[in-house]
Amino acid sequence: MSGSLKAFIAYRIGNVEDAEDVLQEVLLRMYKGIAALNNPHALVPWAHQIARNAIADYYRHARATEPLDSEIIAPEPESRIGTELAGCLKAMVDELPEPYREAVLLVEHGGMSQRKYANFCGLSVSGAKTRVQRARRILKDKLLGCCRVELDRLGHIIDYQHLDDLERYCRK
Repeated sequence: MSGSLKAFIAYRIGNVEDAEDVLQEVLLRMYKGIAALNNPHALVPWAHQIARNAIADYYRHARATEPLDSEIIAPEPESRIGTELAGCLKAMVDELPEPYREAVLLVEHGGMSQRKYANFCGLSVSGAKTRVQRARRILKDKLLGCCRVELDRLGHIIDYQHLDDLERYCRK
């Protein structure tokens, strides 16, 4: 079973060394929790659920150590506006409900494909795409709720101005 579990993890992680580490964590969790398993026929689904949780922990840990940058909002991360809005956007992402926050961080920031995200979450591909699109729409609404944004002809942000004095998300 550890071979299929290893393949399951490696497909979702994409890095052999990290997949090995996650597999070891899964086996440790299984060892610690085997007494709670009442139905021996449920061993494989139980092991895969532990693996999904360990993979989620892996991505949570990875995104906690990487700062959110302006790639989500502007194609040129070196631009002054992209850099300024990246800080605002991070606060907005932090306020998203969990499934949407996870979708944005894994797909938009983490570079995970929507298909891999769907497999990771146990969703259909269309369900994963819907979740990512809703997260984007929520972020856009939050951004437009606090800032007046000026776009160029290609849709890139070229200027912005805060609409409220509180600057709820953006602090300098």
